[in-house]
Amino acid sequence: MELMGDDVSFAGARAGEEFSFYAPTQAVVFAPQDMTVEIDGVAVAMRADEYVTLLTGQHTVRGSAPIIVEVVGRGQRWSSWGGYLISLQGLGVTYPEPPAIGGLGALLPIIGVAVAIPIIVVAVLLTRRRPKTSTP
Repeated sequence: MELMGDDVSFAGARAGEEFSFYAPTQAVVFAPQDMTVEIDGVAVAMRADEYVTLLTGQHTVRGSAPIIVEVVGRGQRWSSWGGYLISLQGLGVTYPEPPAIGGLGALLPIIGVAVAIPIIVVAVLLTRRRPKTSTP
């Protein structure tokens, strides 16, 4: 995990929400507005657009307002041109769970059709390829 490449990952936490993560090389905590951030149990007052760099290790953060965390993994060299921070509006987005497909009973007709089609295609092709025999 130390050499995960030059990947940059972003995450966010809503106000009062505890967020734990592992930083393989370093992490940056951004304050989009004036707030108090608890970093590993220590309260830090941060002004808008201020950031704190964290070193390698497991960290836990909680903000009095929404916060953004960037986790950086550096490989042999930094080769990325840049990265974009996630927006605060993106923290409030929730996605509904996909609808259930059903049990095996609901899938059996689909499996049956998926198996039958190749068998039918092969049977038709073999029937058409048979040499015609002539009878004298």
